[in-house]
Amino acid sequence: MPYRLLILTDAPTSPLFCPRMRYLISNLSKQGWQCTVVSETDPSNDFVFPDCRHIQMRYYSGHNRLRDRLRWFNDKLFAQKEKQLYRLVTGTLSEQQFDLLLCSTFNTFPLETAARISRERHIPLVTDLRDIAEQWGETRYWQHRLPQRLARIYNRREIAKRNNALRHADAVTTVSPWHRQFLCNIHPNVHLIYNGFDDTGFYPDNIRTDNFEILYTGKIYDFGLRNPELLFKALGNMHDEGRLPANLILRFYCEENIHDAVVNMAEQYHVRHLLQLGSFVPNSQIPQLLHSASICLLLTNKAEDAGTHGIMTTKFFEALGVEKPVLCVRSDEECLAQVIEDTNAGLAATTAEQVEQFILDKYAEWETNGFTRQQVNKHTKALFSRQKQAQQFEELFADICEKTNARYTIVDICWTLFSSNTTFDFLDSLLSGNASYQRLRRIFRTRIGKTFNLLVYRLLHYDIQRHLAVRYLRGKSRQQLQEKAEIFYQQYLLPRKIDKIWQRLPEENIIIASGTLDVIAHTVARHIGAKQVYASELIYKDDICSGKLHDILLNKHTLTPNIKNYDIFTDNLSDISLVSRAQNAVILTYNNTKRWQKRLSREQRNKTKHATPVITYLDADTDRY
Repeated sequence: MPYRLLILTDAPTSPLFCPRMRYLISNLSKQGWQCTVVSETDPSNDFVFPDCRHIQMRYYSGHNRLRDRLRWFNDKLFAQKEKQLYRLVTGTLSEQQFDLLLCSTFNTFPLETAARISRERHIPLVTDLRDIAEQWGETRYWQHRLPQRLARIYNRREIAKRNNALRHADAVTTVSPWHRQFLCNIHPNVHLIYNGFDDTGFYPDNIRTDNFEILYTGKIYDFGLRNPELLFKALGNMHDEGRLPANLILRFYCEENIHDAVVNMAEQYHVRHLLQLGSFVPNSQIPQLLHSASICLLLTNKAEDAGTHGIMTTKFFEALGVEKPVLCVRSDEECLAQVIEDTNAGLAATTAEQVEQFILDKYAEWETNGFTRQQVNKHTKALFSRQKQAQQFEELFADICEKTNARYTIVDICWTLFSSNTTFDFLDSLLSGNASYQRLRRIFRTRIGKTFNLLVYRLLHYDIQRHLAVRYLRGKSRQQLQEKAEIFYQQYLLPRKIDKIWQRLPEENIIIASGTLDVIAHTVARHIGAKQVYASELIYKDDICSGKLHDILLNKHTLTPNIKNYDIFTDNLSDISLVSRAQNAVILTYNNTKRWQKRLSREQRNKTKHATPVITYLDADTDRY
């Protein structure tokens, strides 16, 4: 069933103009999807996404450098571009209804706007991350006009904003196994959807040529990111030894500001006479260039700690589509090399000798046939077409839309499922022998400590005691905490089950939304078969707890905006917003029924568009402590 899709994306820039979204929109439109795209305008071009309604926002003028520089700083300091985009979307599309919101970006803009619109309009959100800051290592790709120290602070801030926006997404899609593995630490529902080739334009065609051509098309940026030295070294060796094939041409179509560096490297290895340089060519001409090439060159570098990761260049998929031999120098020894091997697309080289032999083998084929043709794995190749990519997106979108309209039950944990403040009961059991932790607990059990913590919590929405206590988990591994949480559940929580809640609990479509630690919430979810978990997240680095916490005690309603049809089980007054939007609510009261009724009455007056939920009050058999 086709749906109405709103797409927010960054500016489509040359030379390719965001092919991932362009092909996706084209293929979805053929299936009857109604696509509306809102993006920033690139001052250097007037590109418009075809096959959809495209609304553009001009933030930079492109002709007034001083004004654009001031707007750049204004955006970095105050997120003005996000605010302008939000006003454009809410003003232009205020009356239009959408079934799904997709945000695709190579950085962070416009993730904040997408998360905000998703929350306010209750539209399920999918975020598509084509690139992330962490993948570039120390290469110069991720450059700043800011001083180095300020740039590091800015990057940390942008990453924090990105991670916060991702928490509001129903799903995340990305482009490589490395990206998926990395992002799974931030979001539980990450899907790998590779880039690909359009099989209507990139298909095999045996064209005989007069020259044996090694072809590169695309940006290089800098040699830390894409380094052709291994190729030049191999060609230099062949030249010095008299083994260089006749009629060999090395053709680069790349950005003009890198031409001198490429020429210098070619001269260093005495093969300048082979090199022909050109600027970018229109995307429509790329298939013809690839058909005439004998070898398609990919430039990468080894994936190391300080280097790049997960770079799956579109140029590989285009060469795969036309079934031309791929020469990847130097092999990343990671995701790209693995896909080249799986598809039998060519060689991901680690030595000059490998490059020399590959060139000689393909040259022999060219001498015999007048062209080259790689015998790729057809079945694996089919997985990387743009049409397959659109099918994966469509299946994911349809699944999310169906789940959005399904009926769920949102359940709190502490004092609802169990007679326990699970966070502190877990910490007390885990840190029973830690004298410093015990002193902290005694301080906050005093009247002064309780009063101070409550005052700060109400004024600043910050629980000092929780954050200080969680610091004592620093240095503990994720696996260790998971094992301790399982023991805690079996030995401590199960004897404290609140039966009158468990007897009413459904057996399926349960969503846990609790301020407790995520390691506890996921343990409970595993035992009751919950489909999804929203909880306060412990922050890890390399699977070691940092002692820091992303707390959601007062923000549960912002994390579940797209769940439309649900019942709720809770005892927590801070869940009043969730309760007011529910169809049925089971509230466990601890001598505070009248307070609940008063708060609900006020909430309903303020939110008249929601029907009044059916409320069931259950009196707890124990007091809270």
